[in-house]
Amino acid sequence: MNNNTLFKSDLWGFIIVSLAGSALHFIYPVSGGSALAALFCPVNESVWEHLKLLFFPCIAYTAWQYFAIGRNFAPFLWGRCCSLVIGMLMIIMLYYTYTGSIGRGYLFVDIGLFFAASALTFALSHFITRSFPAPTKTETLLWLAVVALWGISLFVFTFRPPNIPLFRDPLSGICGIIDTYDIK
Repeated sequence: MNNNTLFKSDLWGFIIVSLAGSALHFIYPVSGGSALAALFCPVNESVWEHLKLLFFPCIAYTAWQYFAIGRNFAPFLWGRCCSLVIGMLMIIMLYYTYTGSIGRGYLFVDIGLFFAASALTFALSHFITRSFPAPTKTETLLWLAVVALWGISLFVFTFRPPNIPLFRDPLSGICGIIDTYDIK
């Protein structure tokens, strides 16, 4: 398996994850508020909920890509896990940096952040997979655990989010599905 095949697969990954993530944005309201849809799609406009747009499509594409070609590259899973975490952290950091600097958010900037994070995730993953030596099994398992815990926290915090700005819808003030302000 050569690097050109990996590059094409990663480029398709960026395109597919970007389109799938964009579509996921609309599924929860269209589903009529389905709890199953809530697990994988944003339930409000909080930054935390919007991490699902990158996380779940990337996990699905990574699973396919691993079995199609990725297992031929020793650092593939390690690189994708690292880059996915960095992509999600990029969304959080850049969102709060720009909204803190100018005092409000803009939809076109938020959409751009999502596409930039998707591009970074696949570009960084490609770079790591091509450039780094094979990680140890422990390193790979550690990063897989980090990503698994992040996925579980996306599920849990949809229904029981902490009462902090990362989880709060800036439009409604609601955290997750349950408004934590009303829980006594």
